[in-house]
Amino acid sequence: MRYLIKFPKHEATAMVEYDINGMLVKYELEPGAFGKEQFDFLAKVFPYSLNRLEKGLKSLKMIDVRELKEDISFDAFYDKYAHKVSKRSKAENIWKRMPDLEKAKAIRHIDLYETQRLKTGVNKKYPETYLNSEIWNN
Repeated sequence: MRYLIKFPKHEATAMVEYDINGMLVKYELEPGAFGKEQFDFLAKVFPYSLNRLEKGLKSLKMIDVRELKEDISFDAFYDKYAHKVSKRSKAENIWKRMPDLEKAKAIRHIDLYETQRLKTGVNKKYPETYLNSEIWNN
């Protein structure tokens, strides 16, 4: 889950991303937009968890917090997986039966899967095999 945090008064923006457990995994600041005042403020209310973001930052009137919706469509998965060697329909049928949370986990895991696969030299699974094996839950 990704959120955009805007500080309209200071024209500064940050992007935060949380894993499926609600813990911060990525934090990006707009280059050059944050001054000492913003850094001091963020140090006090740092959104290290989704719970803290929702209970803390979202209640502040001087900050605009918006969720960046994930695209969990089959096309988003298929494009990111980028291994079009089998029949698309096989993977698509599996995708249609998956709950949304599993779809999001499957898409998010692709980068880690690629990194691990390249390190070990293992061949890339067919898209339907990747989905059926649910390796993102291991």
